Amino acid sequence: MHPVPPIASYIFLAIVGFLVVQVFRWQRAMHGSFAIPLAVLGWLALTATLALNGFFEDFSTIPPRVALAVAPPFLAVIYAAWKAPNALLAAPPRIFVTYQGFRVLMEVVLFMLYYVGVLPQQMTWEGRNFDVVVGITAPIVAWICLRSGRTMRGPMIAWNVVSMILLANIMIVGLLSAPTPFRVFTEGPANRVVALWPWIWLPSFVVPMALAGHLFSLRQLLQMRSEGSTSKTTSNLPLTHH
Repeated sequence: MHPVPPIASYIFLAIVGFLVVQVFRWQRAMHGSFAIPLAVLGWLALTATLALNGFFEDFSTIPPRVALAVAPPFLAVIYAAWKAPNALLAAPPRIFVTYQGFRVLMEVVLFMLYYVGVLPQQMTWEGRNFDVVVGITAPIVAWICLRSGRTMRGPMIAWNVVSMILLANIMIVGLLSAPTPFRVFTEGPANRVVALWPWIWLPSFVVPMALAGHLFSLRQLLQMRSEGSTSKTTSNLPLTHH
């Protein structure tokens, strides 16, 4: 595998740092426990230690070892989005949207890796990766749909759903580009870099953080609608005089 240019690693580490700060922002906005940010830091330390010791570099097993770094954060994100609707209502909707702009910079990093021969073309915007659209539209959607204290739920829900489809697309492309027994995309270099530090944090932290914003936003929007319907129903009930 070709060497990774240091500037790509530095930018990637800056993205990871930005997302760690985002976790603390969410914790504060939702009045949550500090246990969650501390668990995230512990997870980053654990995956980094395993990657530095070469644990994830074996792609011959089924599932590959990298899957052990991917499944836990995804399950944790889904569980958190499902179990914390009231906490999500306490947070400003914008906080789950605007930060997704980081994905533009992430796509630049992926293109740099492709340019030096580390990643295959299909994992960039020149191939099958359209995730940069989410990063570009995130601040625009937040400004249009969440300005002046109003929340345009319909467009916001649609944007989140489409964004998750694009995220799922590149996740599948990345999986099918890895040097596993079920590799489909065989042109260009295999997607091995995700087994190394710091790149193990791409599937084990960066992608789950992108998913978390969409799930939290959707759960919040649906909960808002539910709360609104409940309030409307209550207000329409006839008054009973005793």
